[in-house]
Amino acid sequence: MATSRRSLHALLGGGVVADVLLWRRRNVSAAAVVGTTAVWFLFERAGYSLPLVMVNALLLLVAILFFWAKSASLLNRWVIPDNLAAEQHARPGLL
Repeated sequence: MATSRRSLHALLGGGVVADVLLWRRRNVSAAAVVGTTAVWFLFERAGYSLPLVMVNALLLLVAILFFWAKSASLLNRWVIPDNLAAEQHARPGLL
């Protein structure tokens, strides 16, 4: 019976995932551990649920986009290109 000896890195696929799992990319592995711990703390210890986190993230996104649009208009920057906002490109049934 012929057995070939392969390294653990090769058994895990030999790519980026193997590097992270074997801590060869220390920064990425540490960030994964810290991120996983933060998510665990958020859901288990703080009592948040997934829908609540999603709603809070969307609310934060809406607030950021609102302030971005307001600051763009105050600083005379463009928000939406004129060729995308023109009415001639919209379908007549939508207006």
